[in-house]
Amino acid sequence: MLNCFSSYFFLMLSNNVLLGIIAGITIFLGLPIARWQRASERLRGSLALAAAGVLLFLVIEVGYHAMEMVETAAKGGTVNYALLQGIVLVGGFLLGLVGLAFLEERRKKRVEALGVDALEVATMIAVGIGLHNFAEGLAIGQSFSGGQTALGTILVVGFALHNATEGFGIAGPLVGQKVRWTRLLWLGLIGGAPTAIGSFVGGIWVNPTIELLFLSVAVGSLVYVTRELFRLRFATLGAVGATAAIAFGVFLGFGTELVVGIAQSKVATQNASSGSAATLRFANKQVDPATVTIARGQSITLQNDGTAPLVFEGNGLFIGEVVAPPNSRTVVTVSGNEGKYTLVDERGQSATATVTVQAGQTVEPLAAEVDAVGALTILEGHVRTSKALHDRGSKGEGPNPALGLKRAGKHAGHPQHELLMGNEPDALSLQKLLREHNAFDPLNNALTEFVAISGKSESSINDIEKKYQAVLTATEQACRAIAGDAYDTPDFQKRAMQFVLDTAKGEYTTATQGNRIDIQEAGTPGKDNLIEFQDARGFLIAMHERFLSGRSAIVLNQDAQNALDKLQNEILKSLEPSDLNNPVPAADFNELIGRVAAGIERRIL
Repeated sequence: MLNCFSSYFFLMLSNNVLLGIIAGITIFLGLPIARWQRASERLRGSLALAAAGVLLFLVIEVGYHAMEMVETAAKGGTVNYALLQGIVLVGGFLLGLVGLAFLEERRKKRVEALGVDALEVATMIAVGIGLHNFAEGLAIGQSFSGGQTALGTILVVGFALHNATEGFGIAGPLVGQKVRWTRLLWLGLIGGAPTAIGSFVGGIWVNPTIELLFLSVAVGSLVYVTRELFRLRFATLGAVGATAAIAFGVFLGFGTELVVGIAQSKVATQNASSGSAATLRFANKQVDPATVTIARGQSITLQNDGTAPLVFEGNGLFIGEVVAPPNSRTVVTVSGNEGKYTLVDERGQSATATVTVQAGQTVEPLAAEVDAVGALTILEGHVRTSKALHDRGSKGEGPNPALGLKRAGKHAGHPQHELLMGNEPDALSLQKLLREHNAFDPLNNALTEFVAISGKSESSINDIEKKYQAVLTATEQACRAIAGDAYDTPDFQKRAMQFVLDTAKGEYTTATQGNRIDIQEAGTPGKDNLIEFQDARGFLIAMHERFLSGRSAIVLNQDAQNALDKLQNEILKSLEPSDLNNPVPAADFNELIGRVAAGIERRIL
């Protein structure tokens, strides 16, 4: 097994290097122009300034990417990490710009003509482009090693085309000069070989901070060598010709970049229609890419390259919560409505990714209504948990009555903030349905009144009970209003019940990550996993009351009923497990949830 893995790993890295060579070798296509000995002064000037235009475009392109990385860190990371990225950006830029200026001043030999040595300028251009190409190689290596073959192929083709123009940028100052082929080969290796090196490194290890350092150094060095090109003077080249040459170079660089962008966009569209999964890589308080577009029904791979687990709440993008362990790939299916969603670790341990959901596979009838009833059942589960904690805490019962009351308040307020006040597409869809059926205000008002007194030790038992019953009534009325006649049909109830089961499974998995219920900051969502445990308990209670009691349209077969009994009467019997350090494993819990889901049957009247 180890030998097979080693062989595969070696093959993968070999392919990455080969693809990096393909992308980088095209830099040699533009170099032979430097051997054009009969070029007129006007032509040589035009070519040199066109090369400056190419470099000017690279300064803009690479600089924007570097700034985007710092901006992502500032928005999604800690203050210290954002500060570090800013220091790296400034330090790298100064190293590339001022560092080359320092080396220039220390040159012992200067060419008397105009004080500029064209060969040294070309060498500095090659160095700057090489730093940039190393970062491009990292992107190629990451794409293929992460399984994104289509994207990686586009990057190879695009960078290969782009590097051909970079070879022209290196050769521009040398046109008309006497340059040996070996010197051109050396310049090509300086500029192009880092693409292959970056592809190798990107296949085995990527550090966003190191990538930012290379990009910022590249920007600084490109600014310096562009300035050197602008210092060249050509007596027969007027202002119009010079600016036209610069514009030509800028648009040449822009054109190749546009081809790459269009091709990547087409690949993304093909992925959305063919079922290919997008991948979001989370590491070092950054996410790559920061935005992704995907069709409903397709999958997203959440790749955690960090050393700590990440917890992502679906918020309508997908059902429930998922835990992404360190150095893992977790696949989720996108089930949300069309629109933009944010995805971030609920404890603030990651950067924020933006996921845009587009129309995809055919949506089942009443999908929005099913999701709404499922979400309202989740809301009711929170309220039931809050009421249970409040009743116990107000009587001075439980392990810690005061903490129980604090958790009661959190359970009460969370669903209102997330569902009735949230701005994610699925929350907005629920709010729209509630308003269309005149159910928003009654539910929101009832919940507001309950939230105001839940968890308060001075609240009377009668007042809590009254407000609690008002929420249950408003929730039931909202469910029936939204679903209409479908509410009492077996198919509708089964689908809504599956929504709740999946959500409870995600909550319990989050609660027991690391095979223990961790409480870093008691009573604080995201840092108190006992809250997630209590969520799972409340969701199943609400589900049972809504879909399995009275004259519901569905029943459970015997195996499913046994599984639900074990869940409710053993694992989730009380608000706290008997041992926080040894809860029932999530795998066992999820197996029971699966048995319940598989055993939902139509009630025979």
